Amino acid sequence: MEDKKIDVKGLRKDLVHVLSEAAVLTDPADLMAYRNDASWFSGTPLAVVLPTSTEEVKRVLTYGYRQGIPMIPRGSGTGLSGGIVPVEESLVIDMGRMNKILEIDRDNMTVKVQAGVITAEIHRAVEREGLFYPPDPASQTVCTIGGNIATRAGGPRGVKYGTTKDYILGLEAVLPPGEVLVYGGKVMKLSVGYEFGRLLVGSEGTLGIITEAILKVIPKPKYKKTMLVSFNDLNAAATTVSELVARGVIPTTLELMDQETVRAVESFRNVGYPTSAEGVLLIECDGAEEDNVTKQMQEVTDVCRMMGAQNIVVAANEEQVARLWLGRRSMFAAFAQAAPTVVTEDVTVPRRRVPDIVRVIKETSARYNIRVGVGGHAGDGNMHPNFMVDKRDSAQMEAVEHVMSEVAKAALEMGGVLSGEHGVGLAKAPFVSWQLGPQGIRYMQAIKKVLDPANLMNPGKLWTVKGEGGVSGG
Repeated sequence: MEDKKIDVKGLRKDLVHVLSEAAVLTDPADLMAYRNDASWFSGTPLAVVLPTSTEEVKRVLTYGYRQGIPMIPRGSGTGLSGGIVPVEESLVIDMGRMNKILEIDRDNMTVKVQAGVITAEIHRAVEREGLFYPPDPASQTVCTIGGNIATRAGGPRGVKYGTTKDYILGLEAVLPPGEVLVYGGKVMKLSVGYEFGRLLVGSEGTLGIITEAILKVIPKPKYKKTMLVSFNDLNAAATTVSELVARGVIPTTLELMDQETVRAVESFRNVGYPTSAEGVLLIECDGAEEDNVTKQMQEVTDVCRMMGAQNIVVAANEEQVARLWLGRRSMFAAFAQAAPTVVTEDVTVPRRRVPDIVRVIKETSARYNIRVGVGGHAGDGNMHPNFMVDKRDSAQMEAVEHVMSEVAKAALEMGGVLSGEHGVGLAKAPFVSWQLGPQGIRYMQAIKKVLDPANLMNPGKLWTVKGEGGVSGG
């Protein structure tokens, strides 16, 4: 990218011509809302545009590429890794107005959506038709499907149903310098050429902008039961996870929370979690046959008791189920109430190593005197350390970086990965070469060079590139 100053008045005039007066924001007060995602990184764009169609996105990319302006696609800004934080002299493309559910096809079991649709709205729309879209990120009531696809978002139901990437049948996207790519469709199989569309899944806006998606849906399970299991020993709770799966018991969800997390949630929401427990599992089973669900719940109960569970509470009605899940989905907000800054991270390890990575997180945080709560989707090995700090304290923030460096190395040594669902963004960029190696980075750079030769699509994300500034940790 050229190092040049852009005239904001001239930029606004051009963008209004490309879109409309109401679709362009340049007022500093408006831009403040676009400085951050849910991470602690920040950066201020020159302008924000709000397209409503693929054609408008195409016009914006064509203009931005011609002018050499870095472009940052944005959904709802709920990401935890700094993936949509603007770089210096950039243009944010807010996809929030592309929020239509275009079609629900019962015959082909698909739903077609624009990228700015809120994930929970997809859930509600297909469930009214007796269908089910399983991926359920914790931020599902506010996050967008485009952001989910761009980060390969997961959620509690991933242990049984998989994550966002497993439900993508087709994509429409705009690639630099303004070309529309259509990939896949309403088919379960595709064996023609390279899977170009799959390059965009998890690409975090670095190759282009996803505008529409065709998603697979399945029949909605008729029956569901939910339980909260408490343990006096965190290691026992964590070990129960792999013990269940080893015995062939695959619940719909298998969530782990340590005592720090439980106490933060109870202080914030008062949902009835046992604050004296060292570890808690939130477990749900679902299915088409009530007898099968009941049998699976009994199997889960038997294993939990064998592993030393102190208390098992089965939700008696939908209201109790909702309260149990309100607590889990409020985890990040609860930590945000407990400290000025929350740094939420994400590593995934083989299930059998969940107790080990939890121990590493707790012990390393204690060594650096950092308060941490651990929770996450233990059923698929995806754990979230939540560091409660103050970003104004540079020593604390440096300590968090040291902790995460050690945790990341430990996860890789255990056969795990740096991120299971949050993506890389800025937070994990320095560590990516540890997992992929120099050759892996070279391959990614080569793909980036072909599809985005001017490096204007969300630059500085996915891996560390020296010299790309404009984003700070404050």
